Amino acid sequence: MSKDYQYFHDVLVAWYQGEETGSEIRKKTADFLNLEFYKEDFDLFIDALEVAIDEYNDDFGYEWEEYKEYAKDTAPTVKGLCHNIEQVLLKNLEFDEFLDWATWHNIDCGESTSGVFENDNIEEFCLVFLPKNEELITDDVLKKVLPIIQESHRMNKVEFEKKIKSLL
Repeated sequence: MSKDYQYFHDVLVAWYQGEETGSEIRKKTADFLNLEFYKEDFDLFIDALEVAIDEYNDDFGYEWEEYKEYAKDTAPTVKGLCHNIEQVLLKNLEFDEFLDWATWHNIDCGESTSGVFENDNIEEFCLVFLPKNEELITDDVLKKVLPIIQESHRMNKVEFEKKIKSLL
């Protein structure tokens, strides 16, 4: 089963934006990428995925790295954040894997890509609120935060922060 670069590009962007979780991608690519093989070597799913794609075709890995360096579409979106939260609530995604996905821009101070968040409130939620409050976030908080995230583009930063902080 041969796949072209665009297929992997779309899979990677879907993960970065949150439209597909690591679990969903593992299932989708199981016939041609052995992501379980890399699971022990990498703490982050995305690292394992990128290495697996590079080993599938090293030209794809190189092309992706070139793209990712200047990409504007490698940050969580409202739709992706809601999808990931819903998957956590459905127990299809571990909270730790959700947290890794939502906060990966913090790992290297955001220097690995030029990813631009869909709005400032999503960036605030992913990069500040989640890591600062991860111990306090329960399923109940996640259920209540969903409608706030869905309307985040209509709120100014102060209003958004007030609403999410009131959930704790």
